[in-house]
Amino acid sequence: MNLIIALEHRFLRTPDGGYWSSTVYPRPFWSRYLSVFDRVNILARVHDAPHRLDSWRRVDGDRVSFAPIPAYVGPWAFVQSFRSVRAAIQRAGLEQSAFLLRLPGMVPSVASSRLRPDNP
Repeated sequence: MNLIIALEHRFLRTPDGGYWSSTVYPRPFWSRYLSVFDRVNILARVHDAPHRLDSWRRVDGDRVSFAPIPAYVGPWAFVQSFRSVRAAIQRAGLEQSAFLLRLPGMVPSVASSRLRPDNP
């Protein structure tokens, strides 16, 4: 079974398709979930970066991938991008996976609302 993890952290994507973190959640962090689940799909905001810095740590890799949410910073930008955020969450394939919400945060909160059976 696959696991989707929704969290508020902002990740970086380089032109080669690699996903990076400048602070926390490097690739080894996700290994604990791989002892139980076949794959981990990270549902989080992703900013495109023209190149990576040496201090960044790789996040994706063997059995760890991303369902990127459009990048936004701040509450007003969230309101402006709400439709695209909701659409990205719907594309993540919530119905075929286990789900873990790392709260608090807007991304996990919106994702949790999409999990209710009465919310198409």
